[in-house]
Amino acid sequence: MQANRVANLLPSSFSNFLLATRRGVVLTNTGDAVQIGIPFAQYRVRKIVVRSPSANVSAGFLGVWTAASQGGTNLVANAQLSSLTTALNYQEMTITAAGNITILTAASLFVNVGTAVAGATVEIDVYGDVISVRE
Repeated sequence: MQANRVANLLPSSFSNFLLATRRGVVLTNTGDAVQIGIPFAQYRVRKIVVRSPSANVSAGFLGVWTAASQGGTNLVANAQLSSLTTALNYQEMTITAAGNITILTAASLFVNVGTAVAGATVEIDVYGDVISVRE
């Protein structure tokens, strides 16, 4: 392998690789808003970024889990979206202690809205490290 060519490297060669992204996550209702599919067999979540709100969603709260209805491993506790006041804002969510030490195998992550914001959407990016791929 030639060390000066990134094309020869796989996602497992990098840290904070974009694992998945979901656009148009609706914050209108409380409860599970959306599933974010993760195409890897084993991975670590390093960062979850909520960005590009369609309106001021700073009064909203959301969390991320590895199973529906706030089940499985909690990656982001029900946290306020306080930085998301305009379309050009983003917020890095705080990863829980359990999320920081767990190698995950869930095929999807579940975004749960704790406090709704009428008529608003956001985009969510999940970054992390690939441990192994699905075969």
